[in-house]
Amino acid sequence: MLRAVINAPKGEGSRTGFSDGIQIYKNFSPELRAKIEKLNVIYTLDTRLTKMRFGRNFKSFGDQDFEMKTVEESRIFPRAMHPAVWTRRDGNKVLHVGPWMSVGLEHHEDAEGEALFEEVCQELNRKADQVSYWHDWKPTDLLIWDNWRMLHAVEGCDPKWERQTQRTTIKGDYGLGYFEDGKKIGEVFREVAM
Repeated sequence: MLRAVINAPKGEGSRTGFSDGIQIYKNFSPELRAKIEKLNVIYTLDTRLTKMRFGRNFKSFGDQDFEMKTVEESRIFPRAMHPAVWTRRDGNKVLHVGPWMSVGLEHHEDAEGEALFEEVCQELNRKADQVSYWHDWKPTDLLIWDNWRMLHAVEGCDPKWERQTQRTTIKGDYGLGYFEDGKKIGEVFREVAM
């Protein structure tokens, strides 16, 4: 669930977008599906858009001072691995790729792997445009979505506009991700909290 408590004015890039990971996966070519299906994407907690390496189709406003705290915090955590595609209990396959904070493909951090991941991210951008919903926020809105199916992203806005959201997750991690050191995601967060 998500609320935009403080948001940039309408038309200033303040929307939140949602795309159906099942439909996007189905819309990929069979060849691209075969290449990506068994691979894991590597993520860090570095949220700076200037460091986004794959799928870039926008101009960044540059690094912001508040992001440096996140960069420092990200050094505590090892890189996280998540499957690019996974299968739901109902048998549907879900593309679960997010270019933001991704740094490549596990066991494929080479020129060929980078080219493949760039191809996947650019195709994701094209296919998501076909099956996306972009929400223009009003102060009383509350959005609910299935995070095990939907990909979501903020549109982004000029840093001169304050944007503050509140998110609640009803049921936790889907359990498929792990850190580079082999620990499950929940284990590392419990250790850091202690």
